[in-house]
Amino acid sequence: MTGLKLPNDYDAFLKGLKERVRAAQLRASLAVNRELVMLYWGIGRDILARQKEHGWGARIIDRLAADLRQEFPEVTGFSPRNLKYMRALAESWPDEPIVQQLAAQIPWFHNCAILDKVKNPSEREWYIRQTIQNGWSRNVLVHQIESGLYRRQGKALTNFTRTLPAPQSELDAKALAHLEELAVKVKNIAARQATETETNLPVESCDSIFMRFVYHHITKPTETDASLFRSLKPGGLLAVIDEEPRPGTTVADGVPKNRNGHGVPMTVLISELNAAGFDTVITCNDWPLHDVIQSYCIVFRKPYDENQKRRTRVELSCILLP
Repeated sequence: MTGLKLPNDYDAFLKGLKERVRAAQLRASLAVNRELVMLYWGIGRDILARQKEHGWGARIIDRLAADLRQEFPEVTGFSPRNLKYMRALAESWPDEPIVQQLAAQIPWFHNCAILDKVKNPSEREWYIRQTIQNGWSRNVLVHQIESGLYRRQGKALTNFTRTLPAPQSELDAKALAHLEELAVKVKNIAARQATETETNLPVESCDSIFMRFVYHHITKPTETDASLFRSLKPGGLLAVIDEEPRPGTTVADGVPKNRNGHGVPMTVLISELNAAGFDTVITCNDWPLHDVIQSYCIVFRKPYDENQKRRTRVELSCILLP
């Protein structure tokens, strides 16, 4: 409304309301996923029981799928293939409390990927727990399975795996080697292996640095932030995409407790990077990335050197494209 004089605390009040609404939306989305997985498990359990007791075959499953889709045309999960996944889920996890603690905590298609690609029960449980702890996307989960991460756990194959504990990164040794191979083939690209406290980038070598879902894994933010600051040229930009802590999750080992779960509060991230010397340039607290994760994007700048006479104009709009 034009001409309306707003109270002094209105903006802060509105910001607080927005944060509460988004947090409630996130909790609701997570609750919906849990209910969906438990529904699918229950359907699969009943199908499995009838197959054992009455010898239901594939044609009965096809008919059941058709009848359910006719009754619930707006629901997309009642294909014959999905019903078979439901049966496989119930067969893999016959105990309901275990399903609630594990399978219901990750999206349905993550469960399908694990059912397809992992046959050992202990290995399935391990991948579910790793997905919950690390917030893996389905593509990352599939990559970790196909690269045999479970079989390689605990083996210090390279300095990379010794330097970064498992919760620290979604990038394994095989992926790192692939990046180094690509860097050799392409001009003006070099792979740098970071440590727990250092980027290992040359001082003032970067015009910009981009971090996507990395910051909440950092165990020593003060030292790492100082290293990031040193790596940027004066006036250089640091763009960080990350997520608010997910309800019901715990902080990974070694990560500061003020994260309050898997993720990092936007206010904490801004405070830490400001303390390292960065200026906040742009804040986008509703980054459109995941349906069930409240993501954000913050752009920081390393202040210009006072003696620097020429400042390079940087267009920021390109950074904030979804």
